Amino acid sequence: MPQTQKPINIILAYDYCHHGESIAEILLKQVANYNTFKTCSFLELCDRLQQETPDLILLDLTQTNINRIAALISMEFEAKGVPIVVISEHEDENFALQIVRQGAQDHLGLDNLSEVRLKKTINLAIERKTLQNRLEFYMNHFETSNKELENFAYVASHDLQEPLRKIINFGNRLADKCTDQLNEQGLDYVGRMTNA
Repeated sequence: MPQTQKPINIILAYDYCHHGESIAEILLKQVANYNTFKTCSFLELCDRLQQETPDLILLDLTQTNINRIAALISMEFEAKGVPIVVISEHEDENFALQIVRQGAQDHLGLDNLSEVRLKKTINLAIERKTLQNRLEFYMNHFETSNKELENFAYVASHDLQEPLRKIINFGNRLADKCTDQLNEQGLDYVGRMTNA
């Protein structure tokens, strides 16, 4: 019996209200196993993110009048770890690089959008974000382990300093008070101990 995958929950967010379906909506309906929720504004998106955590946000910036990078940054802040794929009207490598540097997982242009490409982009964006979150978890764990190791090294170093001080002090006392009672080998040992 084939194993059924849980549906991928996607929020398709617009920065404008429109009537009718966008190309992205039409393509999403054709791709099986996606639950798509449409929001008409960033405010609605923020409200929906308070209620649930989607697997992905498709951020449609095709008809925006606002700064696209600022819109993405505000969405990245509100989404708190949810992968974001930005859709714009055209494939634009410079814009794609800018948004990826600001936290988006990927960029799609409507002029080069297909069902296969959309599905692949969604799946890869979710997987990349999962791996990124896992990497951040391990980095935090690594930093915590390093701090614990530094604390242990400090305590161990501090605990070893007192016995070493005692050895040096007693070596100095031996050298000061018992020099005439020690043979050449004994003097050599005391000298090595106090000079170490």
